[in-house]
Amino acid sequence: MNIKVTAVFPPIPTTNFDYCAVDDDTYDASYEGEDENGSHWKVSPSGSGATELDAVLSLLDSLDVCAACCDAVKDLWPDLEAVNECVARCLDAQCGAPEPQTENYWGIERDV
Repeated sequence: MNIKVTAVFPPIPTTNFDYCAVDDDTYDASYEGEDENGSHWKVSPSGSGATELDAVLSLLDSLDVCAACCDAVKDLWPDLEAVNECVARCLDAQCGAPEPQTENYWGIERDV
């Protein structure tokens, strides 16, 4: 995991998209040709936000990082090296966050 945050500042009246975050190790944008709906681009997950932290949290949301690790990232910010390590552990399912329970107290299966 190698999160990179870029200041974009698009010429629009809102600041909600001023920063963009991507995993620099896996980010890829490639043109897949045209189909009946027009051009088709394949793009890796990214996040955007009004601040660098918002953009990183948006990226983590698109990568399905658990809530506990997202909270840890807020505490680790702005140390990107520590953030990258935390997210990599989470994506490898080594973060120690509790697994969602699939059965209730009486042992009856339920949807999560």
